[in-house]
Amino acid sequence: APPLALTEPRFIGRKEEFQKLTSAVTHLSQVESTDSCLQITFISGEQGIGKKRLVSELASFAQLKDIAPSQFEIERSDPLACFLAFCKAHKKSVTIPRRNILEESRSAQTDWHFKLAQSVFKCLPRERSVMIFHKSENVNEGVASVIGFLLDQMATTKLPAMMIFCEDLDATSKKTLSRQLSAKIPQSAVKNHIRLNRFNEEETSQYCSSLLNR
Repeated sequence: APPLALTEPRFIGRKEEFQKLTSAVTHLSQVESTDSCLQITFISGEQGIGKKRLVSELASFAQLKDIAPSQFEIERSDPLACFLAFCKAHKKSVTIPRRNILEESRSAQTDWHFKLAQSVFKCLPRERSVMIFHKSENVNEGVASVIGFLLDQMATTKLPAMMIFCEDLDATSKKTLSRQLSAKIPQSAVKNHIRLNRFNEEETSQYCSSLLNR
């Protein structure tokens, strides 16, 4: 017999958090493409609590507003690889800078980060952009540098944009987002800090029911 195909459980809870995110996307969709607008949201919570599902629902909502989100998975073993993978997916339209930063000076590394940011920027939608960064606890100096250059280009071109950083935290951790990244982000652009907590009893019951009814 063929394997049983399971549908994804329906989206449970997170009404307040989802409303904040959809309001930000709605505002972005209404901004003129020539008006500078930058919105930054931080989403944190312990691993497996539902950050990726929340932004997945947001991505679907954004598409209804004719905005195609760009997503980046920042892996601990090679944090910058997410930008290279994004560029390679659009390789017909951009030139990917050669990567040899381990053997180069600090200034050469910075120059490579700038060129990589240019390539990523060329792949973003021209009218407005939503960028979602998963596992942002893995941000290192290189990733922060690329994001800083991206923010500079968005400001220069007045590209309306929204950046969402999803960070895994231990249940007892109070660690904040990487200092290297925080130094690159204009605090006036930070609109939301969302901390996801575990479901309450009612939400847990609803979620279990949705699993049983798939």
